[in-house]
Amino acid sequence: MAGAQTITNPGVVYTSVSDYRTGMDDAGGELPLGQVVFTFIADEAIQKGHVVRLANASQTSPPTVGVAEAGTDAPQTVIGVARNAAAAAGDLVEVVVLGFALAQGDGSVTAGSWVTYNSAGRVASEATVDATDVVGTLVGRALADDGSAGSLVPVWVMRV
Repeated sequence: MAGAQTITNPGVVYTSVSDYRTGMDDAGGELPLGQVVFTFIADEAIQKGHVVRLANASQTSPPTVGVAEAGTDAPQTVIGVARNAAAAAGDLVEVVVLGFALAQGDGSVTAGSWVTYNSAGRVASEATVDATDVVGTLVGRALADDGSAGSLVPVWVMRV
């Protein structure tokens, strides 16, 4: 496996790695493949791999994020996938807004499919992508099948 090169600017991490097959390094850690990552403050507990939404954005306080829930949150507020867990409100959470991420699947994700999100903040395969899809409901493309609900599945995040 080739080495990684990371260029870090405040709030953004650009990383490139040549091995994408497993999404994990030899120690079982996530490979940060071509990710654009922003760090936010959690407004609630967030698990690694949850699809997250912008919870608060104002000119007077830092932006916060929470778990995206289909049917509850406006799709336009969904911004990406949590790269790490936040145990409670106020913890920092890194969010992949573009590129490779390990997202929690709902147990029915199919490789190559477009993915949306469900009421538990997990990705789910979108059967048909057409004009009836609301802007912001598609999270990206699944790079593999998921095994069971809550398992991590590699996804290429690209908000559509």
